[in-house]
Amino acid sequence: MILIVDDEKENRESLSALLKRDQWECDTAANGNEALEKLRENRKIQLLITDLKMPGGLDGIELMELTREIRPEVQRLLVTAFGTVESTVQAMKMGAFDVLTKPLKGKELREKVKEIVQRTVSSENSSSNDISESYNQTLQDIRKAALSEATVLFRGESGIGKSFLAKTLHNLSRRAEKPFHVLNTRAFSPEQIENELFGVTTTGSALNRGLLLAAHGGTLLIEDIEMLPPSLQSRLLQYLSDGQFYQSGAQNPISCKTRILASSASDLDYLAEQGKIRRDLYQALQIVSIDIAPIRERREDLYWLVPSLLDKLCEKHGRGKLRLSNKCFSKLWNHSWPANIRELEGVLEKLIVLAAEEELSSGLLGEKHLPKEIFQNKEQDNSQIVDLATLEKKAIRHALTVTGGNRRLTAKLLGISERTLYRALENQDLESK
Repeated sequence: MILIVDDEKENRESLSALLKRDQWECDTAANGNEALEKLRENRKIQLLITDLKMPGGLDGIELMELTREIRPEVQRLLVTAFGTVESTVQAMKMGAFDVLTKPLKGKELREKVKEIVQRTVSSENSSSNDISESYNQTLQDIRKAALSEATVLFRGESGIGKSFLAKTLHNLSRRAEKPFHVLNTRAFSPEQIENELFGVTTTGSALNRGLLLAAHGGTLLIEDIEMLPPSLQSRLLQYLSDGQFYQSGAQNPISCKTRILASSASDLDYLAEQGKIRRDLYQALQIVSIDIAPIRERREDLYWLVPSLLDKLCEKHGRGKLRLSNKCFSKLWNHSWPANIRELEGVLEKLIVLAAEEELSSGLLGEKHLPKEIFQNKEQDNSQIVDLATLEKKAIRHALTVTGGNRRLTAKLLGISERTLYRALENQDLESK
């Protein structure tokens, strides 16, 4: 399905009619806010075509940025009558497939849409098997929880991405346009936590609003929830019960509509038994409980995590697109990743920063600058054994990703002839990009 966003009704209807001639299913939205609502509710949408300038609310660039966060699989095409280098660059940074200028040429648009949707289908066919069953279930749970107003507890080891997933849930919810704040309880003393969470009032004026009030209408994530002192646990439980709380020094309660999310890397069941966290608060926080498996238990997620993190880090450091050689990737595969995604991101950033000029030119990063512990780690993957055909398909798919679809270099990396590679591609119905 294609979602067309334009504040002018005539433009929406004409584009929709044009694309329906090619049997595309289309829906329309008059502004960015309406488009976001449809993107959250309709999982069939594959392509977003949006105008750049739309009065009031979100413009095309802002809409694409939010779409990239809440529905990263949706392709994006920007249409504008104000085509500038700046807007084009910005659109590309937001993941736009292309930028078309008005007035649109029907043939050009239809060909572009066909190209985009074909790429989407190809991408889905080549990458859907790379997401682990565990992480796929986590994402499904997040999507379901986002449709509700329930409190959610994220549990998993340090560095696993609990805060990122909490923000993802917020962006998928109806509160997406409202504030999202994070309270890191380990960064403050008990007294500071109280002030940061509930705020401070003196002589009728607020010295510190507190994050609970600052996130009114939106979402507040409380990290390491077990670090809340007992007195603050009681006050938070009261807020969850009736939506009211007292700021320090205040005489009257404040009503608030902030959704609470919590996270922890600790064994909260054990801490509840020990009285370190109130059992009634623990139960109130885990109306929905989302457990995130560590990287060592879902290594197949490295197939999409590594390129995703590389793209993010390359943009941060102003590098062109980079990928790992197969030998380098295999070293990462056999590492246990005790600090999970945080550790992986640090290792990849080191590779990018210390990469030699020839590596940057070729776009392939070797294993030269990997930390010593990764070379020393002899741990092997103990997951269920898969058949050789599956392993071959994954190896070819990864090599094609590494080389950007260059078949000659792909064959060289795999240690096979180009003829053998072509035959494998035909047999497995794989496509280079």
